[in-house]
Amino acid sequence: AFVTVLEDSALRQAEAVDRAVAEGKGGRLAGVPIALKDNIQIAGERTTCSSKILDGYVSPYDATVTERLRAAGAVFIGKTVMTEWGMSPLGQNAHYRMPTNAHHAERCPGGSSSGSAVGVALGLSPFSIGTDGGGSVRIPAALNGIFSIKPTFGRVSRNGSLSGSVGHIGPLGASPADLAVVLDAIASEPDPLDELTSLAAPPPQGGFGARLGAGVRP
Repeated sequence: AFVTVLEDSALRQAEAVDRAVAEGKGGRLAGVPIALKDNIQIAGERTTCSSKILDGYVSPYDATVTERLRAAGAVFIGKTVMTEWGMSPLGQNAHYRMPTNAHHAERCPGGSSSGSAVGVALGLSPFSIGTDGGGSVRIPAALNGIFSIKPTFGRVSRNGSLSGSVGHIGPLGASPADLAVVLDAIASEPDPLDELTSLAAPPPQGGFGARLGAGVRP
């Protein structure tokens, strides 16, 4: 599921979270392990879009979504493998070994956020971050039996994601409640580095999970 595993970095992050929690400063996601799709930047780590073209590229800065998750206390455990440049809905990549479907080794995992979906389905992390232009979080989530959401355009900052002008950053998780918690962390306010976020409506009162269980009517 991973193209880059951040073992040493994750341990350092976890130690920092422990210190913050001891001081009463832990965020809502304090210590929660999270995986990021390989087109979302983490400062000082590889971001390749699972393509050999970017094989040696090291991100000079955090994506906005990375910054916000870090501020909430999440611990980044790795970058998940994806279809090359996000260009396959099935989960194919000629240059990297791709995971199979989490439930059946002869079935495809879906794409392009293949590793992000399989990782959650296998319990490697309780939630992950992917990007979606034409189904790239929704397809692999559906095929692996988990949940995802493609947020409204402008809801989540695209700064620092190599996903193109049609890319939406969205969470994948084990439940709708998990997706709401992640959205509360990453879509809390506009980002001056992505002008589209200034057009999004304010987050709902009480957070994105405030009406979970209330039904869809009227």
